[in-house]
Amino acid sequence: MRYNKIIFLLTFTGLLIFSNPIFSQSKFEMSGGFGIPNWLNIGLKYGSKIQIGSTIGFLQMPDKYIYKSLSLNIYYHFAGKSNFSTQSPWYLNGGIGYQNSYDQDRINHSNDEKSFFIYPRIGRTFNLSKKTGFNFDAGVFFGAIYYNNSFDGLRMRNGFEFVDAVMPSGSISFFFRL
Repeated sequence: MRYNKIIFLLTFTGLLIFSNPIFSQSKFEMSGGFGIPNWLNIGLKYGSKIQIGSTIGFLQMPDKYIYKSLSLNIYYHFAGKSNFSTQSPWYLNGGIGYQNSYDQDRINHSNDEKSFFIYPRIGRTFNLSKKTGFNFDAGVFFGAIYYNNSFDGLRMRNGFEFVDAVMPSGSISFFFRL
């Protein structure tokens, strides 16, 4: 008898949870795209009005230079309406990232360049359906800290330095909600 009550309670709870979702849309988004400084990337976001996300990127240049990046982002959706989503399509994106670049022919990575950067952007989501769409954003990125480990003629250069360069930043990505 007790076993039947537990089965009934679990079945009833499961039906309530799965037939009447608390949120009208999924809060997870998976994406793939191209950006600067995120390169060819895949990403994952969680949230609705405020989203937290991460991307990992990779790019191999014709001169055998390899770029790898990792970034953490926070998104704030603030304006507009969409036919397919309750989420506002306009957003602000604040990101912080890490990039490692090196020449693939040098096994010991004697010319590694590592940098940490910050990038604020403004963007827009174009929903194609309730589950899919495109994100476009543009802004700038600041190379905050730069580490160079390279051989410069007769001497080895190692060290961290602050970089005050401001460069354009942006991305385009296709997403689907899980």
